[in-house]
Amino acid sequence: MFLNYINNFRGIAILFILSGHCMDAFNWHNKTLTHHILSFFIKNGTVLFMFIGGFLFQHLSHKYRIKNYLSSKAKNIILPYIIVSIPAIVYFTVITHRSDLADDFYNHPIVMQILSFYITGDHITAFWFIPMITLYYFISPLLIRLDQSRYFYYFIPLFIIISIFFPRSDDVLIKFILFFPVYVFGMFCSRYKTRVLEISDKYFLWILLVYFITFLLTISDFYFDFDWDSNYANLPRQLILCVLMISLLYKYENIIKDKGKYLASISFGLYFIHSYVIQVLRYLLSGKLGDVIFSNASIILLILFCTVVIAISGSVIAIIQKIFGKSSRYIIGC
Repeated sequence: MFLNYINNFRGIAILFILSGHCMDAFNWHNKTLTHHILSFFIKNGTVLFMFIGGFLFQHLSHKYRIKNYLSSKAKNIILPYIIVSIPAIVYFTVITHRSDLADDFYNHPIVMQILSFYITGDHITAFWFIPMITLYYFISPLLIRLDQSRYFYYFIPLFIIISIFFPRSDDVLIKFILFFPVYVFGMFCSRYKTRVLEISDKYFLWILLVYFITFLLTISDFYFDFDWDSNYANLPRQLILCVLMISLLYKYENIIKDKGKYLASISFGLYFIHSYVIQVLRYLLSGKLGDVIFSNASIILLILFCTVVIAISGSVIAIIQKIFGKSSRYIIGC
């Protein structure tokens, strides 16, 4: 059964991800409180994507066949990742060097540099997600088995605690551990979707209150430097947001209908293309690749910038789809 409210959620989730990356293109030194508040509502959109990934994985588990599943992911996710990465990898191996890599990175043979970029996603900031999510594809048979045992989900609170206190790192394996409770929580909400939606609707205001409390923690962090949000409240409040979102999207599905359908259908395309668009715009507006733009950032400028990034990325996707037809999914994931 097609879940329209989850499809709409996927369209919203990609907007969170793009907006968060657009924020990084600005200099917020004169808007620190604004930046703090925007970060709370926009940043860490990857959590939403991971939740949806786990939800859909469990929802479609009755059709799971390991060979078909891995083949589909290889063609629709990994192959586009390999292809779209080529310009960035060529640029950072042949034309110039990245300054934020290990000191001895460029002492290795170019083949090893290319392999390292593909394994880590370090060539483009947002691309670490693909090597990380690939690990979930590899353990999919285990997840299928664990899903069949309801006792597995009793460990979700433990997984969350581990994720909260686990040392942060850009290492793909560490990120796999950090996002594991999100993926499993998505699986849980899918397996017990009827009950989850009933409870979230019944106690919606209480859940919303808890989410508001985490917002107050963020404000406290800004004024008193408690660092609550980044270390303790971040993951729980994002999981709460996921429940709030599916509750609202399901409850008002008759009103919303399929308004997020198009964004959802090109979500991976937007993910693969938008980083290039952002970097080109940063270069055109600042005169230096990777430099920040606009010394006095504002919410209005951010909205305008996000709109331009989405419009250009969507246009590039439309052109590629026009040229390659259905084969475009093997190039840009949609």
